[in-house]
Amino acid sequence: KISKCPVATHVNNQEEHGSMLFTLRKHWKKSLFAACSITYAFHYGSQRFREYLTRRKYFFAAQNYGEAFISPLDKPRRLYVVLNPAASNRKAKKLFQTNAAPLFYLAGIDVTYIQTDYEGHAKTIVNYFDPTIDGIVVVGGNGTIQEVVTGIMRQDEKNPVINIPVGIVPTGEQSNALFKRLFGSDVINVKAICESAMAIIQGQSSLFDVVEVKTDQKSVFALNSIHVGLHQQVKERLDDGKYWILGPLKRYFACGWKTIKNWPPIENGISVTCNKCSPLSSATPQEQPNSHLSKAACYTDKKLTQKESVGSNKITTCGLSVWLTELDQRSSFTVQYNADEVSKTEFIQHGAQWIKNKYKHTPADHLKTVICDELSITLNKGQELSYDIDGEIYDGRPIHVSVYPRKLHMFVPKK
Repeated sequence: KISKCPVATHVNNQEEHGSMLFTLRKHWKKSLFAACSITYAFHYGSQRFREYLTRRKYFFAAQNYGEAFISPLDKPRRLYVVLNPAASNRKAKKLFQTNAAPLFYLAGIDVTYIQTDYEGHAKTIVNYFDPTIDGIVVVGGNGTIQEVVTGIMRQDEKNPVINIPVGIVPTGEQSNALFKRLFGSDVINVKAICESAMAIIQGQSSLFDVVEVKTDQKSVFALNSIHVGLHQQVKERLDDGKYWILGPLKRYFACGWKTIKNWPPIENGISVTCNKCSPLSSATPQEQPNSHLSKAACYTDKKLTQKESVGSNKITTCGLSVWLTELDQRSSFTVQYNADEVSKTEFIQHGAQWIKNKYKHTPADHLKTVICDELSITLNKGQELSYDIDGEIYDGRPIHVSVYPRKLHMFVPKK
C-alpha cells in the first residue's frame, strides 16, 4: 500500500478550504444575505441616479424660462401653492421641495406656500386668495384637489378668483384620474411631478367641466365620477389598504368576501331619477388624444352614442356609477347601474374587472348604461351607504348632480 504524503494532503486541504465556492457553500445564509443586500443597493442607487437625470433635464428646461427677458414694467408671475403635508404618508412636502419647487425658482416665479392644517382647510383659505395671482398650485391627492375646486366654485360669479387657473402636482398615494387625463399616466413618480410643474411654468390653460353635487347643506364640486352601492363598498376597503398582502388577487378576494355574509347586503336601496335620459346604443373603445384641449373634459375612455332622449327615468338599483362625459360636444353623465338581480359570480367577475380598469366604465350583461344631463340620487332609510366622489367618501344623503360646462381654468401641458 502507498500512503499519501502528509505535506501534500495538508496543502490540498488548505486549497479546498480556501476556495470561494467552499466558503459560499459553507456560509450560504450569509452569502444569500450579502447577495440580496448588494442587489438592493444596486437597484436603489440606479433608481436614484435615474431620478437625478430626470430632475436635471427639467431643471435646464425651467432655467430657460427664468433667463428670458421681461419688460421692467412687468412683474414676475405669482403662484399660491396649497400644500397638504399629510398626503402620501407625510412625504408630499419632501417630494414637492425636492422635485417641483426648484423648477419654480429656476423659472423666476414668485411662490407663496400655504400649508393645510386640517380636513376642509383648503376650502376655507380660497376665500382669502389675492385675485391678482397668476395661478393656484395644488400639492396633494384627490381630496386636496377637490377641496380647492370646491372652494373656487363656491365663490361669487363676479369674484376674479373663479378665473384663476389651477395646476396640480400629484403627490397622493391613490391614482389621480384628472392627472391621468392630462398627462396620460396615473403613476406618481419624479417624472410625473416634474411634468406637472413644467405645465404650470409654461402657463397654458384650458377650460374644464365641473360636476356640482347639491345636498341639503353646501354643494360639493368634483371633476370625475361618483360611485355608490356594492362595488363602492369594496373600493372603499381597498383604498383603505385592506388585503394588500394578497397582491393582484386582492380585488377578487375583496369582492368574494362581500358575498359570503348577508347576500345581497343591499337590496335595491338606491333610487335614481335621471332627467333628459336616453339609453346607450353602443360603446366602442377609442383613444382620445389631446382631450384636455377639447371644449369639454371627457372622463371616460369610451366613445358613447345615444338614442333620442326619452325624458326622465326612474331607476331602483343596488349599485350605481356616474362618470362625467362629453357626448357630441355636449357635457352629460354616463350612468351605469345594476338592472337585474346580481349573482355572486357576476358580482365578483365584474367587480374585479372594474377595479382593474381603475373604476372606469366597464360593460357587463347584468348592467345597463344610460346618458343623462342631470340626476337625483336618494338612499333608502336603513341602508348604511356612502358616496365616493372623486375618491373621497361622503355620508349617504339625497343629492342632485348637475354639470357646469367649461367652468374651471386648469393648467395643461403643451402639445
